[in-house]
Amino acid sequence: MKLFKMMSVFFAAAFFAAATCLACFDADPGSNTGNPATTIPGEHGSSTDTTIGGNSWGSTIITHPSWPEDDPNENNEYALAVECSFPVTLNVSFSGFLDDGGEQVTEPITRMCLLYFSTAGKWIILKDIRNPQFTVVTDADGQRALFGKHTLTSSLGYTAGQTLPIMLYFRTENYENFSLDEVLASSSPKPLNNTAIAIIPKNNATPF
Repeated sequence: MKLFKMMSVFFAAAFFAAATCLACFDADPGSNTGNPATTIPGEHGSSTDTTIGGNSWGSTIITHPSWPEDDPNENNEYALAVECSFPVTLNVSFSGFLDDGGEQVTEPITRMCLLYFSTAGKWIILKDIRNPQFTVVTDADGQRALFGKHTLTSSLGYTAGQTLPIMLYFRTENYENFSLDEVLASSSPKPLNNTAIAIIPKNNATPF
């Protein structure tokens, strides 16, 4: 009888644990943490491969609280758009640059930045890494949390369903994947076609 009671307690606990686990997954049944990598082309033969866990929304999101009325880049597309819970980790690999002869540039990366478009309508550098003391240039399969785990810790003032544009910048002494000065001077959330990433905040407690 004592053994039967112990077994009953064990199975009840196991059932409760399984139900709790399923409830956690069911809280976000549409989530997708297995998104394929998206390749973002840059200048001088460079490319950035990025994977973000969440629900892929395609590349046509345009909802933004500070959208300029006469934005000349209105028809530009995002490289990808993903609905995410925070904090968000960006898994990134960067190809490096090619010179005019098509050869891989051996200059070290001297600066890498994560930029975001603020609710005030300005591009801001959120993370600025100078002369990184780790390997930055890898092949597309070498994606990792290049800007740190939980790259975006909050929605930076955006609410669920709005678009938080971000961009990833890399440079050496003589090469950069886009003009940082041009982007910082822009009031457009999509200053360059197929280059900015749209993060759509989600009301969900489960981070990706």
